[in-house]
Formats: sequence, C-alpha cells, structure tokens
Amino acid sequence: MPSTYSSGNKRYQGKITKQGNKWLRWAIVEAAQRGFRGDEYLRDFYEKINKKKGSKIARVAVARSLLEIIYWIWIEKRPYYKKPITVAL
Repeated sequence: MPSTYSSGNKRYQGKITKQGNKWLRWAIVEAAQRGFRGDEYLRDFYEKINKKKGSKIARVAVARSLLEIIYWIWIEKRPYYKKPITVAL
C-alpha cells in the first residue's frame, strides 16, 4: 500500500509500506514485472528508476505506480488507457 502523509491542504504519497497483506504486495510486484514489459509508460518509468537505483527498487516503484493505476480505474469506474509517451526535443 502506498503511504500517505497530509498536513493542512497538502497531501503527499510515499513509498509502498510493509503494512497490509504480504501476499497481495507480492502479487502486485509480480504483476509489475510483467506490466512494464507490455506498457511503454511503465517501461520508461522502470528504466529511469533502474538506471538510478537498481532493478529491485525499480520493480517496487513500478508496482506502486501500478497500484495507483488500479486505484483510479476502480474509483473512476473507467477502462485503462495507455499514457502517451512525449519526447522532449
């Protein structure tokens, strides 16, 4: 589960915590390992983190991003649309 901190009108979301079901956390990380191979946005995100911090941390970061995607699909009751990749020139 992503951690959340709030103060006043500001809300911050942090890393995946070790609270909650360990098997669900394991399943999300396993899904993330396959997810970034099929989605360009997640793959670029994985590669960016992998270069800086390594593959294990990158997999957990993709898992957290995948949790956010799942959360917003569930809340907004809409299908998933892949994010377009923008190239800065």
